Amino acid sequence: MSLLTTRRKMLAFSIQQNPTTITINHTEKVRQGGGFTENKTTLDPITVRIFQQRDTDIKVVSDTAGIKEKMTDFGLLADHTADIRDGPNTRDEFDIDGLGRFVVASVTTMLQGGEVVGYQVDLERVS
Repeated sequence: MSLLTTRRKMLAFSIQQNPTTITINHTEKVRQGGGFTENKTTLDPITVRIFQQRDTDIKVVSDTAGIKEKMTDFGLLADHTADIRDGPNTRDEFDIDGLGRFVVASVTTMLQGGEVVGYQVDLERVS
């Protein structure tokens, strides 16, 4: 058994210890003419693991309405088949009953030998 297969199995085992099924709403801004248009798609449901992070990352964000603090106190583990994205023109969000609405803050791809093992995601709770 290869190291890649072993790591994928370990990740799947970790997800199965506390699985949650989510449906991601993906919004992508695409240039159109002199501006942008938003393409919204709903992805197929995936099984992930949501967890509370020990060290919360507090970011001070300045926007037109003023200054606010963002906390990424939840995280997510997903396998290599997940389609989770982040970036300036992309917004992935989903709801979890009892916890609220979450937005993907950042995605870290876990690699082994150039192949994707899975994804570790920082989440921002928005409500």
